[in-house]
Amino acid sequence: MTGKYRILIIDDDKEFIRRTKTYLKDSYCVAESKGWIEGREVFLNFIPDVLLLDYKLDDGYDGMDVVKELRKERNDYLIIILVSNYLDNVIVQTARREGVDQCISKRTSEEELKREISLAIERNLDKRIRKLNDKKREELFIEPVFESDAMKRVRDQVRRFMNLDENILITGPHGSGKEVLASWIHYRSARARGPYHTAGLPELTSELFASEFYGHVKGAFTSAEIEREGLLDLAHMGTLVLDEIGELKYQLQPKLLRIVEHKSFRRVRGTKEIRKNVRFIALTNKILSAEVAKGNFRDDLFHRLKTFHVELPPLRDRTEDIPVLARQLLERENRKRRMHVKAIDSALMKIMMKYHWQGNVRELDEWIKNGMTYVSGDILRKEDIPQVIVRTSIKYSGIDGNLFSASHHDFKFESVRLYLSRLLNRCKGDMPEAARIAGIKREALYRLCKKHGIKPADFRSG
Repeated sequence: MTGKYRILIIDDDKEFIRRTKTYLKDSYCVAESKGWIEGREVFLNFIPDVLLLDYKLDDGYDGMDVVKELRKERNDYLIIILVSNYLDNVIVQTARREGVDQCISKRTSEEELKREISLAIERNLDKRIRKLNDKKREELFIEPVFESDAMKRVRDQVRRFMNLDENILITGPHGSGKEVLASWIHYRSARARGPYHTAGLPELTSELFASEFYGHVKGAFTSAEIEREGLLDLAHMGTLVLDEIGELKYQLQPKLLRIVEHKSFRRVRGTKEIRKNVRFIALTNKILSAEVAKGNFRDDLFHRLKTFHVELPPLRDRTEDIPVLARQLLERENRKRRMHVKAIDSALMKIMMKYHWQGNVRELDEWIKNGMTYVSGDILRKEDIPQVIVRTSIKYSGIDGNLFSASHHDFKFESVRLYLSRLLNRCKGDMPEAARIAGIKREALYRLCKKHGIKPADFRSG
């Protein structure tokens, strides 16, 4: 198969299919079907990126029947291009309303049709990626937990203003769940039906800022063949999260202030003033009032963003939330890894309840992820968490101390060493069997053992 993208052509016009395949096959991987009755199976097996669909078919379906079925089944990633000898405004408007991305006349030349397909892919690729990311976010989503008194106060505070259109500032230490709370606010507010997007701010330059937030017009620069929407377009009637707002470069803060105040902008090289309806939720672990006093953050922007201010407490101040949070994270890893770990051992939960959680919820997530890597049954136990020694006399692999007090390099080294030791112990030093379980070549396993100072012979009986 050749080509980066997969195109499925569904059309009862054999000559159109022949011609189209001929000039697309060098750039794309192309499959075909003469109708939807057989095309449905081809679609499921081929999994196209793009569907080139005839408006009228001879097998009892028409193009709009197919579009409705596909969009109903939430094939949001799919770019659908409707082709027909006869396209009028009514057909185009109906098609757009039902979820068609582009309408192209069959009367266009081969080169023009190929160009239109390329532009349709480019125009809709960002949307396709966003849909996939939204679906992934939905699958991996966790909710804030409100078991503790501290988090109940946060919940009660947020409920008072979540349905208003005012901006919100969420502060709290690293890993405390600021973005989780922002997402929760959006999906339970009056804006829940609108889009939810996040803007990462720390690395933005002046040029990137304009392109990212405003988009650009066709011809704004050499490779700008089409007009491109920015984040303000994408978040229209919804929420735009300004992540790590405290890291935004000072010279860019006036630009953001104008957006927050007026919610209007011009695309890069554009002349038309565009207005959008966006609610901003800003996130930071910094104390912005202190940054204002230091001259690192604009006072006017600070006050525009903090119409409502929510302070998330560290995890150590809300230990009652830990059991529910841990179970949520466990279930998320189950979905992500297609595993079926049912519960967390009571001994491990006791350790979790006593631990200081310097890294907050993010650190708890790391414990769960590492435990799921080493777990051998359907219960996550303290033995599955590498090097965990938290105010106890428990020792693993002869290593004392907190799991996350070591450097990242040391942690990775010792984690792999622990994994290899347990693997070889289970296989009684049988390297071919160990390599099969680990899913790597035997030579690679030998190299890992040598690197981590492990002798397979030490695990062999007799």
